[in-house]
Amino acid sequence: MLTVENLSVRFRDRFGATMAVENVSIDVRPAEIHGLVGESGAGKSTIGAAIMGLLPAAGEITAGLMRLGDTDLRTLSPAAAHRMRGKRISMIFQDPQTSLNPLMTIEDQLIETIMAHERLSSGEARSRAVGLLEEIGIANAASRIKAYPHQFSGGMRQRVVIALALCTNPELIIADEPTTALDVAVQAQVLELIQKLARTRDVGFILITHDIGVIAQVSDRVTVLRGGCVMEQGPTQRVLGQPEHPYTQALMAAVPPLDRKLERFRLPKVEGETADAADTAQAKEAEDWLLSGIGGGGPQLDVKNMTVRFDGERKGFFAPREAFVALDAVSLSVKPGSVMGLVGESGSGKSTLAKVIAALVQPSRRVP
Repeated sequence: MLTVENLSVRFRDRFGATMAVENVSIDVRPAEIHGLVGESGAGKSTIGAAIMGLLPAAGEITAGLMRLGDTDLRTLSPAAAHRMRGKRISMIFQDPQTSLNPLMTIEDQLIETIMAHERLSSGEARSRAVGLLEEIGIANAASRIKAYPHQFSGGMRQRVVIALALCTNPELIIADEPTTALDVAVQAQVLELIQKLARTRDVGFILITHDIGVIAQVSDRVTVLRGGCVMEQGPTQRVLGQPEHPYTQALMAAVPPLDRKLERFRLPKVEGETADAADTAQAKEAEDWLLSGIGGGGPQLDVKNMTVRFDGERKGFFAPREAFVALDAVSLSVKPGSVMGLVGESGSGKSTLAKVIAALVQPSRRVP
């Protein structure tokens, strides 16, 4: 369905040019999820932008072939590329909050997208929009469609963005870090939805992520990138189970085990690489600072019985506001040089506690 051969992309600036992608070849089949994985700056998002025709002005495709079915994507005029985006290729961006217009209801945004590509009446477009929300798992879709983005949770907003991408039955969907801002429970639901849509709609997906776990969970094939170049490519089970390239082996070794705690955690050195002396010294200085305070002295931060309540809506004109308890008698202490982890699903109070500590939210009760 999609063929990319020897794609090279460079970015120009006043100091010259930088090759962001060099001789990258990938292909995506119908109903397949092809994962692009690598560290920041590996060129993953640049490949997605090049396929979509959304490279910034400084970006330039210097070589390569990109073909969607029988269409050569590099020869399209700006008008033809605009018609193709959203119709045959859609994109899901990392942050659904910035992908949705906060001043428009979900209904208006879905209908606008559908009618921009399909010859449908507003009533027909609304019916399709409600059906899409039901398909992606939004309960009471007929009523919830009138809500604004801020009235949805992060996971629900991401589902709405997926619905927007599906509006015109595209052949290919590029998902750029679609689960980064979600907690693990919601992330699993979104990934399961992507898998289901690929199979039931025969849609090809390019899944861009830095998370090896996400790739292992949903992708059929994977391309490992570093510095804009392909390090390894093949079926996901083979690449992750029996990695051949030293960089892929290093990535797999860097995934922390859940059954034991590591005394030291660092990315294994890839054969043939040398560390920059300044970077090594800076990392050593940071490590020494972090480890210097562990085990010494009393707590640097002490939180006891922290409670935060937020006023809810009134059920009647004279009824009191119902309070929502965001934190309920939470206590913790952090020693100098130590790392305290706050973990929990969306709405568990993690960010609220951090805002209280930073004096951005006032506690309802503080017991010394």
